[in-house]
Amino acid sequence: MLAVTPTEGTVATVFAVMSFGDTFMIDATEDDLEMAGRGRRRVLLRTVTAREGVFHARVEPYEPPASTVAPERLARLQELFARYADTDAGYHCVPQYRFYAERVAALDDPRAIGWSIAHVLDLAPDAQYDLLTATDTTLINRLIALFDEREAE
Repeated sequence: MLAVTPTEGTVATVFAVMSFGDTFMIDATEDDLEMAGRGRRRVLLRTVTAREGVFHARVEPYEPPASTVAPERLARLQELFARYADTDAGYHCVPQYRFYAERVAALDDPRAIGWSIAHVLDLAPDAQYDLLTATDTTLINRLIALFDEREAE
């Protein structure tokens, strides 16, 4: 099931599937199947066609526009994420969550920090897609705003 219907001009991630399905496939429905893998690279969909329910696309490499993020904004996001990682029970479902939080704290690349955080937040697929296709500056600012909203609640 796709979270977003692919259209021309959409930014997507080439995804290498490492496992598909549940462990035993007993009484599994389409909604029960799990897929695990790794994003390989971002691409821009140039043409999209559907044949027999399967989407096919012609793609080209995509590199988002370069942007500069102020170091204090990155430090603020890392601080907010560290607090979230210490206190949010939902985050503790992330495998090796303590190591993951330490890794985010050690990063200095805006895109790596933003993507690492956006991938572990419990967000609606459309909201996560919007974050992951944003520029670095927009991504960092939206994540800071999201954490500020959560802390205000």
